[in-house]
Amino acid sequence: MPRKNAIRKWEVKMPPNEWYRKEDPWNIKDNEYEKKKAEIIWTMLDYDDILLDVGCGEGHFTNKYSSKFSLTIACDISNRAIERARKSYQHIAFFPHDIREPIENFKGKIGTIVCSEVLYYFNPTEQKRVAKNIVSLLKPGGKLVVCVSRYFTEKDIKDLFPEIRWTKTYREYDKRLGDDYTLILGGYV
Repeated sequence: MPRKNAIRKWEVKMPPNEWYRKEDPWNIKDNEYEKKKAEIIWTMLDYDDILLDVGCGEGHFTNKYSSKFSLTIACDISNRAIERARKSYQHIAFFPHDIREPIENFKGKIGTIVCSEVLYYFNPTEQKRVAKNIVSLLKPGGKLVVCVSRYFTEKDIKDLFPEIRWTKTYREYDKRLGDDYTLILGGYV
């Protein structure tokens, strides 16, 4: 199970559209740490068919990832973020969705899924449901890239996604935050 206090309670209590009252609330476009993390994820992507970015926010990194795929789709729980993403990146199919609920029309059809900085918004029961929903979308041989922060260990992720054969692990420390790190894992169904 994820470490104690794995959920950022102040964010979870706030309605998702409130996170996006202002554009780019986490300074994703200009933050060097976030850019490096996106670059690492991008290097783990090697499929050339369909990408689903779960928790895409305003789509800034989804746009970067899309260069490797013939079709990119992306979802986020925030309608406001999806509206901004659609205006900025019209070549990507964005849709609002709460990943705690299944996406029936994509089951078994997705070649690659990126799930970055999403899991800690959910309690442990919801995390299991989210993991199950994500895995159900992957086609045979499909790839999953998961990025989490210090709230999770590698074992936590492997326990949440037992169907995945993990092949790559990357841990990036953020010196500005002391002990904080980002863990990125990639693997196949």
